[in-house]
Amino acid sequence: MQVSVLTGLLVLITGAVYIWLHDLAWWHSQPFALLLILVPLIPAYLCRPWKLRASPLPMSMRHQLLLGCAALAWLVGLSTGYVFPFALSWAALFCIFMHQNFESERANDILKLLPFALLAFPWIVLDGDTIGWYFRLSGAIVNEHVLAAIGLDVERQGVSLLVSGLTINVLADCDGIDTLQTMLMAGGVLGFLVSGKKDTQYWYIWPMIIIFAWLANTLRILLISVVGLLYGVDFAMGTFHDWGGTVSVALMFLLFAFLTLGFSAGNSNENQHAH
Repeated sequence: MQVSVLTGLLVLITGAVYIWLHDLAWWHSQPFALLLILVPLIPAYLCRPWKLRASPLPMSMRHQLLLGCAALAWLVGLSTGYVFPFALSWAALFCIFMHQNFESERANDILKLLPFALLAFPWIVLDGDTIGWYFRLSGAIVNEHVLAAIGLDVERQGVSLLVSGLTINVLADCDGIDTLQTMLMAGGVLGFLVSGKKDTQYWYIWPMIIIFAWLANTLRILLISVVGLLYGVDFAMGTFHDWGGTVSVALMFLLFAFLTLGFSAGNSNENQHAH
């Protein structure tokens, strides 16, 4: 194997180990986050065969600029302590490394691996407080209007709802971070399987996944509110809380899968008619 390939692999492996060990809070809260390391392997395997170039490509001006951005992002990570800049920097280095040393039968395969390279680190779990807050707040606002529309007396203060005398607090457990992480992993792989060969359609699935993750979390808050009114807050926040969230995620994932498969099939039929 070429020296440049070995050097690049060493840099990527060292960087990945540093990012994972930078903040071990994920291990105490969600040890299964370690499985994120395996996520990029699935699309990388599906893009095979990867061919090692006879000699590395010279670094283009675009990749030099990308390298500078990667260095800047790494410095931001060091100065702020956030994991996302580190993951962004690593994904940029991964892109440069793959483009210079490997080639695939499809020209855009390397670009399509970038979201998975970014998801290979626990930045959503560690840096997701802001995202979680807006998921909670927006979910509470939507549920305020939905419950009011069906005739219930609703008042909202921040992420707390007072529904017909019952107080429902949208706590950190309903921040949607786990939902977002799950949907991005599973939805990304499904989207790649369905739309990986369709350059334009493939990139549409990522904002779709985020929307459906938000919908799943909002639906979960609504279900907990309704169950709390019918069967009491202890049952809603106890037994129902966990599996109610699982049901809402499963429903939204199935809807996402249905739309993704339908959209792909529709485009395929249009292309066949065009030919």
